Amino acid sequence: ATTIHFDDNAKLILWEDMYNNLAELKGIIKEKVNDKIKDPKSKIVKSNLLFFDKRNYKGNPWTSINGIMLIGMISFWGYYIVTHPAKQNILILIPLFMCLFFYLFFGIQMNYFTIDAENLIIKNHFFPWKNKLYNLNDISEFVIESPYRRSNSLRIITKEFRSKLFGAGSLRDKHWREFRDDMIKLGIPVRADTSIG
Repeated sequence: ATTIHFDDNAKLILWEDMYNNLAELKGIIKEKVNDKIKDPKSKIVKSNLLFFDKRNYKGNPWTSINGIMLIGMISFWGYYIVTHPAKQNILILIPLFMCLFFYLFFGIQMNYFTIDAENLIIKNHFFPWKNKLYNLNDISEFVIESPYRRSNSLRIITKEFRSKLFGAGSLRDKHWREFRDDMIKLGIPVRADTSIG
């Protein structure tokens, strides 16, 4: 969320999820009142980048709650297929579609992060073809948050105020703390809107 404090102590809160054009709105506000903005600015410390080459922030996807739920669902439907032979070939598709649904549902929350050179790369345990690249110099700040009934996630906010949320279900609190501490050493502000210890 973005909070605007006025001179009369009133404040206006703009929630990320409520506005489709919040990036443009923040850009306009920055143009008008740039000298009064008190957000910490990211400033990459180039000398520290040498220590972060090929650094991964990921946990074990199979021991996370998402991995356990996925294994449980696939095991249940696999057992069901074996013990209840389909009278018609089309009926076997129902459990297969359920397995695919759960694979996709839990898979989108299984991202992990890699620092390579001056880039943050978002990869996925279950979708190996997924690679999203952000230049660290383009990132304004990180927010670690816990969306309702989903895995802890990393929100990346760019200097153009664009925001993207990546669920990271395999990361434990120790991985989040390591990520937070490392990004602060690099000079990028990190807010934790959830408890990571």
